[in-house]
Formats: sequence, C-alpha cells, structure tokens
Amino acid sequence: MRKVILSMGVSLDGYIEGPDRDISWHRVDAELHQHFNDWLRDVGAGRVMTTV
Repeated sequence: MRKVILSMGVSLDGYIEGPDRDISWHRVDAELHQHFNDWLRDVGAGRVMTTV
C-alpha cells in the first residue's frame, strides 16, 4: 500500500486569506514554482496496478 502525503501551505497565524477573500499577498516566483514542479514530478494519484 502506498503512503498518502498531504502538503499544505498556510501563514504563521493559520490564515491564508485576508478580508474579502484577498490573497494579493501571495506571490509565487520562478524559484518556488520550479521547486514545486520538481517535488511533484514523482507524485502520483489513483490506483496503481502491480503484478506478482
């Protein structure tokens, strides 16, 4: 059986949105975008069939 891994980003105070659902503070630069692309490259989802 495979592991289920959850990755979640939140601020230190536990909130992501500001008043009126504002997320204008959120900036993803090229370095962070590349990091997540590299990290998620090997992540799969769904059923995996194996033969014995």
